Amino acid sequence: MSNELYSVNLGGKRMLFGSYPQSLVTDENVLRKLSRSPFCKNKNSGIDYEYLKSLVEDERLLRKLPRSLVCKDKERIGVDYGYPMGWHRHLNYMRYMDEELDGEKYRGVYFDMYRPSVAGGESVEFNTLFNRLENSGKSFQPDNGFYSGEVYWFKWEPIEWRILKKDAGNAFLFSNVVLDGMHFSLGDAGYLISDLRIWLNDYFFNTAFNARERAVVKTTNVDNSLASSLQIRGISGEETTRDKVFLLSAKEATDINFGFTSTSSKTTSRELFATPYSQAQGIGRIYHDGYFAEKGLWWLRSFDNVGNAFYVDHSGQLGCRGGGSVLGIAPAINISL
Repeated sequence: MSNELYSVNLGGKRMLFGSYPQSLVTDENVLRKLSRSPFCKNKNSGIDYEYLKSLVEDERLLRKLPRSLVCKDKERIGVDYGYPMGWHRHLNYMRYMDEELDGEKYRGVYFDMYRPSVAGGESVEFNTLFNRLENSGKSFQPDNGFYSGEVYWFKWEPIEWRILKKDAGNAFLFSNVVLDGMHFSLGDAGYLISDLRIWLNDYFFNTAFNARERAVVKTTNVDNSLASSLQIRGISGEETTRDKVFLLSAKEATDINFGFTSTSSKTTSRELFATPYSQAQGIGRIYHDGYFAEKGLWWLRSFDNVGNAFYVDHSGQLGCRGGGSVLGIAPAINISL
């Protein structure tokens, strides 16, 4: 892939910037060529997603967290931050590999066990058990039309962003689709030390943008106060973070200046299409009128006053749930123009 800056203004309130695997490849000629990939012949040659690994145990990632929050006794980190002991285990069951073909880039995805719809709240042993038994009631992957034992190919495509705000030299962008799926946190961790925040600023940032694109993504002072969560009291407020990639807050998702309705009720302004790639990751979708809605459920970064994370459902309505659920990711960034 070219290392050139990919930025295209679509006019009005949309622009293209960066790229990510999105649409499912169905062209038989392309699939026939991709079937020659080493990944199709040896599934273990792919890169492990490491979905059930607790990122807080990673020494490299721990160094990125504020020193005031890092417990000196590594053995007690799981307890101090609300991470259930035992979640530092890792199951190698879902892998991927990127291939270039005829000037286009594709990602192959394979899993031999289903990704749990809830990454936390139940023991690893139980999650492992229902994956091995292929109990589709515990995973959205089969409901989304993706089954274990198959290699699925997705085409890398430009990311379309909504321009929420534009001023001299800066654009505030929000993904116009659900791009991926991830749990928020294991245990009771807030946004500040969540797996999702680390994933956004490590994996997603380095995957979606090339070197030149990363250079124009600004570091944003992200407001995580009670006010940003639409709360006036409770436990939802946290200190401001400095991030390259972040999620919208409940306040931002109800800001009429950004094109959203000012209430938390149903609205098309917050409905987001779930890409096939995000569906293959096992994101939650709503069964409605006899079928699964094409619109995905996606996380916000805010918490309510009892410790549940905000999300937006398929109808654009705000709700709250525990952070272990695997929901859609619709990131936000600020870039230099």
